[in-house]
Amino acid sequence: MPFTLDVMPPLLSMGGLRQQLVADRLSAVAAALNVAGGDAGAAAGEPGLAGALGELGVSGARSVGTMAVSVGGLGANLGAAADAYLAADLAGMPGG
Repeated sequence: MPFTLDVMPPLLSMGGLRQQLVADRLSAVAAALNVAGGDAGAAAGEPGLAGALGELGVSGARSVGTMAVSVGGLGANLGAAADAYLAADLAGMPGG
């Protein structure tokens, strides 16, 4: 059974750009977590607590940094999909 698929490349492009902005913000949060963990560790005054706080910052930064990479990849994929759909639209549908 035939079906219609409506794709709006400009909306895909906008979504991709928004995802890239979110990825940039997540990267900034990751960097801030890393610094905050180190600062909290330095201020702790007790070696065990200092190490734990520092590691908490590093661990949190890694997690958020990984999320930033994933979201950035999604943004890039949306942009690529928009480009591909636009090229197909400009070339015309085969058999159409």
